[in-house]
Amino acid sequence: SKRSDFSIAYDDEKLYIACEFVEPETEKMRKASKDQPRDGKNVWQDDCVEVFIDPGRTNKVYYQFIVANTGVQYDAKTKDAAWDGDWQSAVKIQDGKWLVELSIPFKTLGADAPSHGDVWGLNINRNDRPGRQYSQWTITRGDSHRVDLFGNLRFE
Repeated sequence: SKRSDFSIAYDDEKLYIACEFVEPETEKMRKASKDQPRDGKNVWQDDCVEVFIDPGRTNKVYYQFIVANTGVQYDAKTKDAAWDGDWQSAVKIQDGKWLVELSIPFKTLGADAPSHGDVWGLNINRNDRPGRQYSQWTITRGDSHRVDLFGNLRFE
């Protein structure tokens, strides 16, 4: 029920994702991962964004990137949390909203820069703890890892 927006851009080396989430109760955002290391067990239990990317739309190998409102990161390669990718994120909490930016090199995704017309699988999820809501760009029927149900990211 709260507005959630994202934008995507890319260049020859990286994919950039920016998210803006309306949150009138920023003081109530859950921050259990605050003192956790990268890949901490509580990251997805916080207010966070989850980004799933399937380069080339293979339905075989995909990547998950989570950024909690605390700035703590989590990443996995096809559910393997031991994998650590080279990527960056930033979080800013403002009055009434919070912002997240991700910068992911294509080499981290095991891919070359996409060409015009290429299609990759993508899903972006928001965990909203104060509102007790979980939203997705594309619905995956109760399993966020249903790569076959990801949306299409077409590079233009």
